[in-house]
Amino acid sequence: LVLMMLFAISLLDDIKNVNAIIRLLFHMLCIFLYVNNYLIDKVQEKFPSLDSNIYLAIYAFSIIGITWFINGFNFMDGIDGITSIQVIFIMLGLIVLESIFFLDNINHYLIILGVMLGFLFYNWQPAKIFLGDAGSIPLGFLMTYFLIEISLKGYWCAALILPMYYFLDTTITLLKRIIYGKKFWQSHNDHFYQTFVKSGNSHSKTCHYFSIISIGLLFFSLLS
Repeated sequence: LVLMMLFAISLLDDIKNVNAIIRLLFHMLCIFLYVNNYLIDKVQEKFPSLDSNIYLAIYAFSIIGITWFINGFNFMDGIDGITSIQVIFIMLGLIVLESIFFLDNINHYLIILGVMLGFLFYNWQPAKIFLGDAGSIPLGFLMTYFLIEISLKGYWCAALILPMYYFLDTTITLLKRIIYGKKFWQSHNDHFYQTFVKSGNSHSKTCHYFSIISIGLLFFSLLS
């Protein structure tokens, strides 16, 4: 339900721009439903003796953090191929972890991996199809969901490392925009990968470098 709600508001935004504040509040409502109806129960099941104040902190942090991440995931989808590569490497990491330790969600990961490999073929520069908000926002939520699931199984360090480039590029760029008084909620081209493109590098070359970084992050996540 949450995934479909995020898809609906994002598709509407692609067709007819939705006010940024309304869109953000709707995202927070969706994440609240996920946290309230699912995540907090999983946390209580995993950590039954936590203080009630800690649960309130988890509520607030989860809603703000996940809302930020899915929007950051959307902002990072600024050149051909980059988000496809990010999802592919996250899925590869999770497939290896699940294969070694759990065997729970591996079919889900394999399906998403196959879809994104097919999508990347048409999304590579020059792209014939694009994710848009309707693709990147739900994908950001799916990645968050799967990474939280693996974290609750004890592999939180691996879950943090896998999306680390997207996390750092988004966070540092956001802080810089806030410091310089820019409208941080609006689309822009200030990310590090966008700066690399503006310096004369093609989308495909940028994605090649990003793939090398992703291979390194995949290695360190498995090493962790």
